[in-house]
Amino acid sequence: MRLCPAALLLLLAVSPSAAFLWEKKPDPAHERLMAAAISRLDDGDCAGAVDSINSLLALGPSREIKERAYYCLGKCHEALGSPDRAINTYRLAAALYQENTLFPKALAELYLANGFYDKAAEIYRPLVGKDPARRRAPCTDCGESRPDPSSYQLNLGLARSYAGMGALASAAAGYAAARASGGGDPAFMAEYARCLESMRDFTGALALLNEARAAAPSDTALTRLMARVSARTGAYSRAAGLAEEACGPVCRDGGLLFEKGMYLLMAGDRAGALAALDAAAPLLPAEDQSLALVRGLALRGLGRAAEAAAELETVSAGDSSFLAGLARAAGEKK
Repeated sequence: MRLCPAALLLLLAVSPSAAFLWEKKPDPAHERLMAAAISRLDDGDCAGAVDSINSLLALGPSREIKERAYYCLGKCHEALGSPDRAINTYRLAAALYQENTLFPKALAELYLANGFYDKAAEIYRPLVGKDPARRRAPCTDCGESRPDPSSYQLNLGLARSYAGMGALASAAAGYAAARASGGGDPAFMAEYARCLESMRDFTGALALLNEARAAAPSDTALTRLMARVSARTGAYSRAAGLAEEACGPVCRDGGLLFEKGMYLLMAGDRAGALAALDAAAPLLPAEDQSLALVRGLALRGLGRAAEAAAELETVSAGDSSFLAGLARAAGEKK
């Protein structure tokens, strides 16, 4: 694992706003040990960095150095795949250094990454409410103010925590706050749109996706997502057109071709649907029940009853009882 320079600066420098109450003057020898531990971490020697930090802590360093050591130790445990140890380290440090928001932020991020959404939200809520980053930071090159990126990360973390809990309305509010804090890249907009889609706010989701596509017109994933949301509004022809655009001249994505076929079938273009489904077949698992079901419906719509019956019979004998039931119902429909 390699840390970015900004992360190294966090470990090596003390923020002037941290207001540390030093117990004693930092020992230069302890500073060198701390720097050596960070260097090991940056070089990927996480086990060696843990040994160095534990040796340093045993020497009783100053409050400032110990504070940085705990943060570095937590990152080491994360890199070593020991989230429990990292959580314990951050919890201890957060209790010892309550003025330093780095520790609860790191703890919340770790809870979120490991699926403890309720615990993550519990930490993010007060951080979002009181963190100075919520204030707009001065823009030194324009004489105005702009959102602080750390506020964006806090709001985004809270939104993801709520989304993981299934609290979609709260998640949407979190995404809105994250956007107001500077979020606007296509990946963020797509994530926000998926939240709104889950809430069945298709109009809002499409508005976000339109903005995202304007910024990244060649992003196939965005176009595909927009096709899906469009289909959920009943705009099947629009969805099929977007799927065609996502496919491009040569498409090797069976799933995308299958989606295109479904949209075309729903739009009434049975021949186009069958062509897309036939193109998808070699790229999907053999005896794919979903493919056979949609293909059977397209064949029936084209008046090719015998072929449709064969496809639907295949689906009826498949593993998915849900799809089998749909196939039987379709076979009985005259």
